[in-house]
Amino acid sequence: MAAVTDAFVVSGVRVTFDRADVADLTAASFEDWRDRIDDLLAAENDVYEHVNALGDKLRAGIRDILADQAPGYTVVGTDSMFKTVFTRHWDDPQDDPCGAGCTQSPECSRYGDCPKTGADVDATASDRWDRLFRPAMREQGVLLTANQNEAQFVCAAHTEEDVERTHDAYAEALTGEGASPTARRGS
Repeated sequence: MAAVTDAFVVSGVRVTFDRADVADLTAASFEDWRDRIDDLLAAENDVYEHVNALGDKLRAGIRDILADQAPGYTVVGTDSMFKTVFTRHWDDPQDDPCGAGCTQSPECSRYGDCPKTGADVDATASDRWDRLFRPAMREQGVLLTANQNEAQFVCAAHTEEDVERTHDAYAEALTGEGASPTARRGS
């Protein structure tokens, strides 16, 4: 009797297998198997290196923009994650230990006041994020999460050009009326 084969595509790679070899797999274990293959292909294609490098570049650029236009705000994140927290405590920019995003480093001059918990983030200017910044970013073609407590992510489809466009959008959005803390103090 001829073997019955099946196939699926994971990350653009066609995977073919003999059904008899996987007959005892449940749907859940089959999905786990596909996820493992996807992870292996991602690692083989340096996806994590790609998204993490873009994340570092994105956070560093946002930090530079904030230093110029909104030094009281804080960029946080690691690897492919990032977000900007509309903190209100400082007039000085993030310093070297947190150069590519807040790392909760005790060597940072902001360590005592940097947001460490959800309550710390809740005490920030989230109204400004929702009313002014997020809509301004959307107008620039950059979609951010609905509230500043949620992280944004770089994915494998993003490019260096996307990072540059995001930097441009941040700079433009922060110059808009009210988006920067220096535009309207106390709001």
